[in-house]
Amino acid sequence: MPTYHFHLRTKDGTVLDPDGTELPNQALALGHARMVAAELMQYREPRTRYWRLDVYDGDGRRCFDLVFATADPSIRHLTPELRRLVPPAMWLEL
Repeated sequence: MPTYHFHLRTKDGTVLDPDGTELPNQALALGHARMVAAELMQYREPRTRYWRLDVYDGDGRRCFDLVFATADPSIRHLTPELRRLVPPAMWLEL
């Protein structure tokens, strides 16, 4: 089973996931990333909204990234158009 590494990127730096998580495929890795983001954001959405998970496979190839703002429950009530107004310049471009 493939291993996926979920590296957390914040404005203060990167927290590496050296062990990774075994998941059957990339679709389930995305679901896992959303779950991790939701747990990390719980009760502190504004502070974490611009954090990002960079997801790599076991061979070190980048699979995708997940910007927490895309999974932020505190702005879920907004239309997708309004959610996109979160300034991209504030997203971590690391």
